[in-house]
Amino acid sequence: MHLTNALANVGAVALGLAATITLTAAQQGQWDVIGDSAVYSYNNHSNGRTVSEITLQGEEVENGTPAVSSSFSIQAPEVYANAFCGGHSQLGNGDLLVVGGDARSLVQAPNGTVVINENLPPSLATAPAFLVDGSKTIRIFKPCAPGDSSCSGGTWSQVGDMPVARWYPTVTTLKDGSAIIISGSLKNLDMDHPENNNNPTYEYYPSKGAPRPLDILTWAFPHSLYPLAYTMPSGKVWVFVSNKTVIIDPEHESTGQPDSGGVPDLDERVVPDLCGGSLSPASAVSKAKNVGLATDAAIPRTPASNMCVQINPDDPSPQWTKPDPLPTARLMPDNVLLPDGTILYVNGASWGQSGGNGGQVQYAYPPVFSVDLFDPEAPAGKQWTKLANMTVPRLYHSGALLLPSGHVITTGSEMSNYVDFWPTPKANCWPAANTPCTDPFERRIERFIPPYLQTGKPRPEIASVPKTTTYGSVFKISMKTDGTKISRVNALRYATTTHSLNTDQRLVELVIMGKTKDALYVQAPKNGGIAPPGNWMLFPLQDGVPAVAQTVQFQNGEPTKETIPSDAKPGNGKSGTAGAATSNDSNILGTVLAGLVAFVGGMIV
Repeated sequence: MHLTNALANVGAVALGLAATITLTAAQQGQWDVIGDSAVYSYNNHSNGRTVSEITLQGEEVENGTPAVSSSFSIQAPEVYANAFCGGHSQLGNGDLLVVGGDARSLVQAPNGTVVINENLPPSLATAPAFLVDGSKTIRIFKPCAPGDSSCSGGTWSQVGDMPVARWYPTVTTLKDGSAIIISGSLKNLDMDHPENNNNPTYEYYPSKGAPRPLDILTWAFPHSLYPLAYTMPSGKVWVFVSNKTVIIDPEHESTGQPDSGGVPDLDERVVPDLCGGSLSPASAVSKAKNVGLATDAAIPRTPASNMCVQINPDDPSPQWTKPDPLPTARLMPDNVLLPDGTILYVNGASWGQSGGNGGQVQYAYPPVFSVDLFDPEAPAGKQWTKLANMTVPRLYHSGALLLPSGHVITTGSEMSNYVDFWPTPKANCWPAANTPCTDPFERRIERFIPPYLQTGKPRPEIASVPKTTTYGSVFKISMKTDGTKISRVNALRYATTTHSLNTDQRLVELVIMGKTKDALYVQAPKNGGIAPPGNWMLFPLQDGVPAVAQTVQFQNGEPTKETIPSDAKPGNGKSGTAGAATSNDSNILGTVLAGLVAFVGGMIV
């Protein structure tokens, strides 16, 4: 499942103990199932469509009324070239770039059954495919503009093909709003026979010529698929695979191999989710027989990790450091940057590995229901807080999304039939799920109300923000509530997420140059390395409580300056010239985060 909408220092794996803060039940947040998405990969509910739009009622209501229900629409535009397991990111103009995907075509039989092209019976040999090979395809999704009632679902367009196929690629938006495309396999990965299937290269969109080789992707395959890659404040791209780093400089590339940029290797080789992850050896493929079946307790199972690590690759002498370890070890975690600067960790399993087709639950178990909150500003030993447990299990192909209201939703999972397999397989439910076995595909949407929405304190309210602003500009946020009570303004980028990877997710605290009863005067980030161009959600905070976000698009261009009233109260930056404030350099929440979020509006690709 792919979610699309809104960087912190990274995590990957360490053992150790630290105090975990436990709140009262009233302070731990609250989970509610708010609806049924009615859709999962390739299913009859979506009428053969591979893009579905989920509408959350209540998310745009004044005063931040929370979502209480959800509905599913098949009005979203179709994607004809198979985008399943492709890569994506938000481009600088706010469009969504989706590249690569699945090489398989799908045909729908007269009885409605969906059949993969490689399994076609003779009777369907000439049936038209409603989905074709998309492993090389480049697609652009243009969402509806805010307030455009004439637009329904946005528009998709195919804009060409890549020179080579990519399944499980990573896409990262660059400083100038273009994108880098890294790694992937040439077709779906066969975990028993991974050979002759690697694409150890990277390229750009728009194209800058033939794909370039990247040796680290050959060394680590298949754990080089969906590698971690983030644009840094310098504009360079940090790529992390297993325990090694390479730094790509898109503006000053040489013909040789990119090097580590001085970033040392990690102590341990891992399959990282960068807080959590798996301790599986990165030099070998973890096969089902190495995981073990429920009936074979003698076969060891790879435990999830609780280690967290962080680094700033832009430092002159970058070094890995270890914050407090995760309270709950997990692989396949989804983490969400929250408006107050904390990081929510959800989803995942206690041991195993990610992967497998729908219903193949032997690869990872048991699901993790516990929820952990990380505070990067807290002192060592007090960085984690336990929150209320989620109620819906989320294993492989799950996702998590921050909403403009400050709530979080979780979606997906195609391993819900784990209850039929663990601890003892049920008759007739393995390897094929037959009636009355459990449907593997989870369609419920669960919403989390974070503790900052349970304090009873009033929420600030935004009246309006500009549609666009340029880097370094001072711009005005008009407020309905008292602007002088705002302590900080955090910007969170729209993002795209899949497979525990979100290269777009990033938080920047904006400098407040001045504030009055009805307005805030804030400075945009200094450049696109700090805040890549595109759509960002603005969250003013009052006593730790965020407003319902409104969207601004950061763009390159000459900075402008909104006139700040002479009686404005000082904020957290210097008033005066637009370039005076310098705290943007340090107010990025770290440098890199291996997490997830999504596109405002809840589009699922």
